[in-house]
Amino acid sequence: MEIFRNFIVMVSTIVGCFVGWEIAPAYSWMEANIYSVVFLFGATFWLLSSILTRYFMETFVKYFRRNPPVVILRSFAVVVLSAIVGYLFFMPVSGWLKNIAGEYSDVEWFQKSLEILALFLPFLGAVFIGWVGFVLFKEGISNLWEVVPPKVVDTSALLSKKFEVLLSFKVLEGKIVLLNTVLRELALLSELPSKRKAVLNALKIIKDMDVIEVDPLNYTKSDEVDVQLIEVAKALEGRVVTADRAVAGMARSLKVDVIDLTELNITEDLKVGDVVEVIPVKRGREKDQYVAYTEFGNMVVIPFKRDILEKRVRVKITNVTPTEVGKVYFAVLVEVLGGEGDEGKGGNENHSF
Repeated sequence: MEIFRNFIVMVSTIVGCFVGWEIAPAYSWMEANIYSVVFLFGATFWLLSSILTRYFMETFVKYFRRNPPVVILRSFAVVVLSAIVGYLFFMPVSGWLKNIAGEYSDVEWFQKSLEILALFLPFLGAVFIGWVGFVLFKEGISNLWEVVPPKVVDTSALLSKKFEVLLSFKVLEGKIVLLNTVLRELALLSELPSKRKAVLNALKIIKDMDVIEVDPLNYTKSDEVDVQLIEVAKALEGRVVTADRAVAGMARSLKVDVIDLTELNITEDLKVGDVVEVIPVKRGREKDQYVAYTEFGNMVVIPFKRDILEKRVRVKITNVTPTEVGKVYFAVLVEVLGGEGDEGKGGNENHSF
């Protein structure tokens, strides 16, 4: 792509030199400094083409990365047809300018200017109308070819039950983008007993999805996964999907669209007396107290005197407390399903943190 851009800049510079060479004889002061004029025109065309081609190339590259091949082919067809229309439209205008130029043979500078304009006008018109066609197509003027922003999914979303629910209801339209650094995070988390089941479920979901894996280093130099997610989403004009409030806040601060799963009112409907399996992942605020989380991210507080950290347990719900971010379940231990020497029943019913 950079080679193509350099070629266009080189051709534009040559055209600028040609224009300067043709116009200079029309002015005595220019003709006396014809090489300086040629250099000035060449430098001007070089500068303008460098700026414009960089903008156009960045737009095209971003567009190609974001869209599937079928949309790219359609947009290419629109650009070609628009360019042909522009060329055919400006051809008669070019002929009209040539006729006018012939009537002003006594004003050499004006005649030369019209002749040069008439020479390049069809090509400039083709480029202009082609670009207009591309922009209109890109903005989705045709509902048949409307482009859905891709979704860049992080590790917390893949481990969230809410993400699986959204997929089952086909709410997340468009391409699903996964960073290879996110996949490496999943591999590391699979070594933790408390995360192994969720990771296996996430890998099953990935296998069933139409996923595009990308290398974030093609979009950013950062080695922080959270930053990589946001930079890739920004480059692809997509949306970040996360169950991490910190990532969601960072994305919003950088004006990147985000789907924050923690804000979605999707939860299990556990009642007092229900039995559920969880894995305590940390100790509570009080002694002999453990905290686990349900598949939908709601907190479960479990009082128990023996060590059950990182072990799968079966608990019975004794109390449900609604909060601003979900529900907090208080439970008593029914059975330890994982670990050695901790199997048994017991516990007290102290429902405080």
